Amino acid sequence: MDIRFDTLFEIELAHTYYTSKVSEDSTIEPTPGTRRLMQDYGLLFRETSGGGLVLYEYYPDVTDHPHPVHPVEEELQFSFFLRSSSTVLLNYTDLDIDRPSDQILYFSNLQSNQQDGRLLLSADTSDEYVSSQDDLLLRPPLFNYSFQSVQTSVDMEVKDVFGNVVQHSRILVVDGEGSFTVDLRKRTPGKYSLAIDGSTVMEFYASDSLVRRSALGVIDILTGSGVPAAYRFLDTNFDVVPRTYHIRFNRRETWWKYYVVLKYRPDIQPDDLSIKQTGGALHFTRQSATTLPDGFTAVPFLSTAPIPLEEEPVSGLRLERRNHGHSETFEIDNLPNASVRTVTPDPAEHKIYSEIFIYV
Repeated sequence: MDIRFDTLFEIELAHTYYTSKVSEDSTIEPTPGTRRLMQDYGLLFRETSGGGLVLYEYYPDVTDHPHPVHPVEEELQFSFFLRSSSTVLLNYTDLDIDRPSDQILYFSNLQSNQQDGRLLLSADTSDEYVSSQDDLLLRPPLFNYSFQSVQTSVDMEVKDVFGNVVQHSRILVVDGEGSFTVDLRKRTPGKYSLAIDGSTVMEFYASDSLVRRSALGVIDILTGSGVPAAYRFLDTNFDVVPRTYHIRFNRRETWWKYYVVLKYRPDIQPDDLSIKQTGGALHFTRQSATTLPDGFTAVPFLSTAPIPLEEEPVSGLRLERRNHGHSETFEIDNLPNASVRTVTPDPAEHKIYSEIFIYV
């Protein structure tokens, strides 16, 4: 008898920085708990060039319709680490460049975010890309939460991702200070919320393995009635309706700032220099000359608008020198592009710069 497998669900990672539009530096892998769960149900995980997919074993009926050999008839959660092999991913990705270490990106099929025919796992329904709305605090399964209150006692509740209360206590408040121990060691790693007297004060992802291992984020794919219908990969008969879920990262835009350093030609007048793009729409404004720490004069040129960082280089950028009243001119074609390894945030201006140095 042949053993047959087909797709249960697939997760695709995209990134507009890459020419291929595939998030080439990102990978997903099942968490240890999910690997055990998949083994129990005879499921296989396969990494793809743009994400990963889960396969299930099936048998065909007389009409050749596939049915799972091991039906999933209960509410389950499949979790995956999202990692990046790039050490500068945040430099070229449109996310907060200074992300706290106790924060992860959280994605799940509990979203209802369909755009352009895609089932997006990100939270921002006004955009197709990952955003700050996908940020979530990361906590170990056991931690202490301190708070202040004018009440003499408060109700503390911990709820799971479906809103079910999994921990509840009445906590005394002494001199305006209270403390509550969150204990989820016997619970499945996942998203939880903490509420005081019914008001949510904290949302977090509780996971020992995530705390101990470096990961950019986590992806939870759940089953059950709490999942929006369009995002379910099982029908009411527990047969498979394969789904493809999408996570899309957008490229960062930065203000490009060229420094033309007059190292070998200090006689050049800054007003004689210009940077242009042949047949293109990029424009640069010359700024006042400045003296660098090494003593050389530099002429800065700032883009008139932020420019997207892309794997495919921008062509046609050139430095021109027109010497007024003299015959000597020169051009330097195909100026180097901004590097994704060096970006400079300016919190005061709410801008991020890419600085490029050219020595003439």
